[in-house]
Amino acid sequence: MRRRDFIKVIASSAAAWPLVARAQQQTRQMRRVGILMPFPKGDADGQARVQAFRQELAKRGWSEEGNIQIDERWSTSNIDLVRADAANLVALNPDVIVTVGDRTIPILTNLTRSIPIVVAVMSDPIGSARWKASHVQPAT
Repeated sequence: MRRRDFIKVIASSAAAWPLVARAQQQTRQMRRVGILMPFPKGDADGQARVQAFRQELAKRGWSEEGNIQIDERWSTSNIDLVRADAANLVALNPDVIVTVGDRTIPILTNLTRSIPIVVAVMSDPIGSARWKASHVQPAT
């Protein structure tokens, strides 16, 4: 499976946290997914989202026992911890990073231009892009 096809599966699975998505996996190959959750690890809603994401991946044949490695980071609301965890995930060079919320987008896009970022839940994509353009310096 090509990287682009894998990212499509991740994006559709992330979008399906509350819903069922339809995508397919065609071949087996080890892939790495980073998950950045800007919530405490004990957050029930966040845990439910990650569990639903894992279940959707499993339905499509992606399992941690065979062809996927998932690296989770639970950063709480501390923006410095979010930055550190985002940098840690980027350093692992995953095939894709999945996150929720607007505040992680400028941090992740400042750290990488090559790793696709899938945002599952977002309140204001246009506002986030405007904020990023006016407040965050691009990665060098």
